[in-house]
Amino acid sequence: MGPFVVATVVPVAMFAALFATLYFFIQAREKERLKLIEKGYDLSKLRTPNAGGSQWLRYGITICAVALGVLIAEILGQWIAAFNNPVLLGILFGGLGMVLAWWVDRKVYPESERVVEPILPEFESDETDQ
Repeated sequence: MGPFVVATVVPVAMFAALFATLYFFIQAREKERLKLIEKGYDLSKLRTPNAGGSQWLRYGITICAVALGVLIAEILGQWIAAFNNPVLLGILFGGLGMVLAWWVDRKVYPESERVVEPILPEFESDETDQ
């Protein structure tokens, strides 16, 4: 295979795999929700009110920390030969960013607001689903 074929097939296969994963995830979620509706359960309890904002805060802090680590590694790499691999500091700062995101998340949303009782009931699957 030539480089043009590889450069074309690999991205198309990646997007196809991403699309298939999302499609089957959404399809399974819809099927699960329809079963819960059939059983008479309230679907408004499936989401907690503070579930969305905290997630993006964690992603943002982690991505900024990785970028900062790579930038520092690039700057230090000009003067010190030991820092010629920016990936290592990127991973280190990414881990520190995750710890920082956990700490900020804990301060923004105290434990009393995050306690959620189990809402999904245990029920037997129908044999007709398969």
